[in-house]
Amino acid sequence: MTEQLSGVGRRPVPDQVLAPSLALLLKQGETQIRLRLQPLLTEVGLSLEHWQIMSVLHHSPGLRMTLLAEASAVPAATLTRHVDRLVELGLVVRRVDPVDKRRVAAALSP
Repeated sequence: MTEQLSGVGRRPVPDQVLAPSLALLLKQGETQIRLRLQPLLTEVGLSLEHWQIMSVLHHSPGLRMTLLAEASAVPAATLTRHVDRLVELGLVVRRVDPVDKRRVAAALSP
């Protein structure tokens, strides 16, 4: 175990205390993706949420809106607005379930 000196009291801090948690590493990764991807998306009038939705639909076409919100980590309250924009741009299509008309599924446009 190597030790580093900590703040004010300059006490040794074990390496395992300095090792970031998985959650922190994921958050840092998300931040880096956002910083690199957002300028490219902005050029074409899209947001990171649009990219998240399209990425999920690329791998799982035909998802119901509730599942799409969950899988894309986009709040259900704002998902419809984001999908409306993607439909407007011709990037996504919506289909009403023929068996249950209350259900709507989304997929990337052909």
